[in-house]
Amino acid sequence: MLTGSDLLAKVKELGDVSKSELVRSCGYVSTKKNGGERLNFTAFYEALLEAKGVNLGDSGVAGIGKGGRKLSYIATVQGNGNLLIDFLNYL
Repeated sequence: MLTGSDLLAKVKELGDVSKSELVRSCGYVSTKKNGGERLNFTAFYEALLEAKGVNLGDSGVAGIGKGGRKLSYIATVQGNGNLLIDFLNYL
């Protein structure tokens, strides 16, 4: 499996080929139990992003675990009993 600058060079070299051929040519292929071929698109795209300098973090979803719902606000009760709602900006 190619990584880093080798991966970027191979992708540039191959140019306009199918996605399957691109993944196969870069070595992101494994063998199924029945002997068939499995193309590992996710691993390929993660390696490609990392080679381009995009860090996905350890979990692969920017520290949110498996994804799912997340709060867009935090509600706190102040000492005088008032409810304070703070909207979070993720962008």
